[in-house]
Amino acid sequence: MVQDFLRAQREGREGPGSGGALLQGLRLFLTQAKSFLLECGELQPPIETLLPDEEKDFALEKALYRCVLKPLKPQVDAALRALHAQDGSTQLMADSLQRAREGALERFGVRVGVPDARGVERVRQKLALMPRAYSPVDKVVLLLQACKCVYRAMRTLPGECHPL
Repeated sequence: MVQDFLRAQREGREGPGSGGALLQGLRLFLTQAKSFLLECGELQPPIETLLPDEEKDFALEKALYRCVLKPLKPQVDAALRALHAQDGSTQLMADSLQRAREGALERFGVRVGVPDARGVERVRQKLALMPRAYSPVDKVVLLLQACKCVYRAMRTLPGECHPL
């Protein structure tokens, strides 16, 4: 079932649709496959003997991410880039970054301090791992770790950083 789905996605047999259709199709397939595996009595040994009930759902989702999302990572990345370009969020982010570089924040009375190089490097390392991750759970964890590094770096600046 997974192999057929992957082949269909790679060959584009699911229709020319948009990136949004690809992502919705992926979510639907992952949900259906997980439900099938939970209800299937053919797993050897039965999943009930390996994991407690509260962990089965997460374990199957994680396994499906590896089997489905990892092989389709290039297609999913391209679809997300296209979606963000289409809805204008990529350009909005680029414009906001440019305004921040030009000092727009200071015009509103916000003083921004720059954390030490070690703090910036920690954030950069966490964000550099994001493109390699394929699992949404792993991406969220990396994003939260990067935010935590930013918060720690800002907290060490004495009175220089003010929240917007």
